[in-house]
Amino acid sequence: MMTGCGAEIGSNEWCEKVAAKPKASWSEGDAADYARHCVDESS
Repeated sequence: MMTGCGAEIGSNEWCEKVAAKPKASWSEGDAADYARHCVDESS
C-alpha cells in the first residue's frame, strides 16, 4: 500500500477525489474506504 503521496483516506479531499473518479475505476479498497468514511448514514 502506498501512502504519503495523496490525501489521507477518509479526509474530505480524499472523498472528493474518489467521488470524482468513475466508479468502474474504483478499487475494492477504494469502495470499502469510501463507504466507511465518506457516506453519511444519517441521510
